[in-house]
Amino acid sequence: MSGLKREVGLFAAICTAVGIVVSSSALVSLGQGFGLGGPVFVVAMVLALLLNLFVAFSFAELTSMMPLAGGLNHYTLPAMGRTMGIFAVLVGYFAVSVLSNAAESSIAGFVIADIFLPGTNFNPTLGAFLLMLILTLINIRGIKSFDISQVIFASIIFQW
Repeated sequence: MSGLKREVGLFAAICTAVGIVVSSSALVSLGQGFGLGGPVFVVAMVLALLLNLFVAFSFAELTSMMPLAGGLNHYTLPAMGRTMGIFAVLVGYFAVSVLSNAAESSIAGFVIADIFLPGTNFNPTLGAFLLMLILTLINIRGIKSFDISQVIFASIIFQW
């Protein structure tokens, strides 16, 4: 654990948690799920909880066995080699990002166009692209810029 450093402060961690909770689409899915499925939706949620617990326990065990700062590659590399490590990273992160970013960024573009700039001829695709560019630059700059951006975003959320 000598390579790991605690760089996120308490206030930034709280701001991150607030941002995750406020922006979570899980709250919307719960309302829709109970509205459409009724009490049977609880069974689906319990099954999803169990699957997520198994994933969390697996990553907790891997982290305790290999306490390295890194991602899926550090877990896959010792067991299956370099090729499968690269494949795990591509499937685990890249494929998920590619499949979900189109929907999420288009929703962000529509929110920018309809809520923040109503009545203008603002292109939602441009808004989505600008938002993704800003978030990419924040991630490239590192954890300190992430801290600052989360504090700013949480402050904006509390102002609304």
